[in-house]
Amino acid sequence: MSLRNEDISRDNFCIICELRVPMQNKKVKKLVVKQFFGRVLRYFVYEYNDASLMLAYIKWANVSNENNYRFGLKKFHYFGHKNFIDVKAIKSCIGFLKSVMNIIY
Repeated sequence: MSLRNEDISRDNFCIICELRVPMQNKKVKKLVVKQFFGRVLRYFVYEYNDASLMLAYIKWANVSNENNYRFGLKKFHYFGHKNFIDVKAIKSCIGFLKSVMNIIY
C-alpha cells in the first residue's frame, strides 16, 4: 500500500474519469463528455434523506497542451485543483510515470 507522500507510482489511486462539462462555445450551450486524469485522495459515503452516494476527493492532473505525445502518453506538469466527484464517473485505474525533467506521463 502506498504511503501517500506524493510519490508517483502505479497504484489504484491514479484514475481516468469522464465528466460532462459545458462546451467552450459561447453561442451553443451544450454539455460534452471529456476525459480527466487525477489521483484519488479519499473515498467516502455520503448519506442524505435515505439516499447514499459514494464520492471521491480527487486531485486533478493538469494536461499539457503540447501535441507531441509519444507512444500514446500524455504529459502532465503538475497536479492542480481538488474536487469531489461521484465514483460512477471513474472509468479505470491508470499509472503515472515521472521523468528526469519532472514531467509526468
